[in-house]
Amino acid sequence: MRAYIKEFVEKMGIIVESVEVVVVAAHQIYSIKTPDSKQLIGPQGEHLRALNYIFRRSIEKKTNTKDSRIVVDVNGYQHKQLSELEQKATLLAERVRTFKSSADMTPMSAYERMIVHSMFSEDKNITTESEGFGATRHVVLRYKESI
Repeated sequence: MRAYIKEFVEKMGIIVESVEVVVVAAHQIYSIKTPDSKQLIGPQGEHLRALNYIFRRSIEKKTNTKDSRIVVDVNGYQHKQLSELEQKATLLAERVRTFKSSADMTPMSAYERMIVHSMFSEDKNITTESEGFGATRHVVLRYKESI
């Protein structure tokens, strides 16, 4: 898989120094190291999201399986974004607990929503729901009384 990703990106005219594999929460993250990260990431990560979609579909077709647990990262960009997302969600959850209320997060991708849902899947006081459609789909954190 690493060789496939490296070859795919190099065919786009991008220099690839390495492709490392890390497993986080049952997701295989293929971290590409490149001096051309700006081209692969794009504005607000648009190119990287598209690249992830293309890789997943390409790999599914190549292996004849559906495995959405494959994620491509470039120079740690996605890792940094997910760390920031986790910090925001944790801070917002503390606010929800303190005020015993609910709070809407900003719109995010399906993968980011899945991360937030999994963060609170076993939390006694916080439930999560996805609301909205398309580009406005987001997670709502809600307070629940523990039994």
